[in-house]
Amino acid sequence: MKESPLTASRSSSSQEEQILHEFRGMQGERFRIGSLRLFQHEYQRSKPASFYTIVWNRASISELTIDDIPLALDKNQLTFCTPTNYLAIAEAGDGIMLQFNREFYCVQQHDQEVSCIGLLFYGSGGFPVVNTTDHNEQFSAMLTLFEEELRIQDHIQSEMLHVILKRWIIIATRLFRSQSVSQDIADTSIDLVRQFHVLVEQHFRTKHSVAEYADILNKSPKTLSNVFAKYNQLTPRDIIHSRIVVEAKRLLLHTDQQVKEIGFALGFDDVQNFSRFFKNIEGISPMEFKHHHARRV
Repeated sequence: MKESPLTASRSSSSQEEQILHEFRGMQGERFRIGSLRLFQHEYQRSKPASFYTIVWNRASISELTIDDIPLALDKNQLTFCTPTNYLAIAEAGDGIMLQFNREFYCVQQHDQEVSCIGLLFYGSGGFPVVNTTDHNEQFSAMLTLFEEELRIQDHIQSEMLHVILKRWIIIATRLFRSQSVSQDIADTSIDLVRQFHVLVEQHFRTKHSVAEYADILNKSPKTLSNVFAKYNQLTPRDIIHSRIVVEAKRLLLHTDQQVKEIGFALGFDDVQNFSRFFKNIEGISPMEFKHHHARRV
């Protein structure tokens, strides 16, 4: 398949010129990489990321919001979000952003290659943060390879970019597991956690109980709870409820849908049940949440 020529957009930051490197394929594939400052205008206000997104903060603190939740990235930290996450950049710091779309590389379809689903992407228990302090040379080397490869225009350019991207994701996944998962947890238990996160992402609108997911996984609810007690401070029930609330907030803040419509879209037959569920977790009703945010904007 023949790719289109490399495109590069330029902008000035302080005294030096920075380049946004971008690959565009003939089938809609896109991969781009550049300073976080170059993306700040695009994500000045919260909006769907539209790409799989990796942010690597190398020095001063970068401040993001993901799904309207503030996230301060310290020096030598990575984070990840999906095309459906709402992203805003409040403070760019010394950050680098990598973005690619599903057409370029779909992490769901290629999870057997990188094993990142449910950990780096589509994990319903919060946003992953990976510390790169002891591995900065590896990530810097890969960053250089990306930039060099994006200057080359030939028929294997996309394949080379895929190789580097997969290596980046695999190393980040290994680091996340070593930093966030107890070393005495078996790989089978970690796989169970990953499967649970993926299922929650797929079914949170219609399945609200741990028992429903346990049934799909051929496990008992108690087994799931025991595994998560070792792996994560959040229980399976908390993860399900958190994912529902995150989606409710997205719809409340970024659409004109009524509370009743949102509740129905999230599997609640009665608006009062939805409002009660939301208030039990957030401490305020959906309407109060919406009005409070409207006053802040």
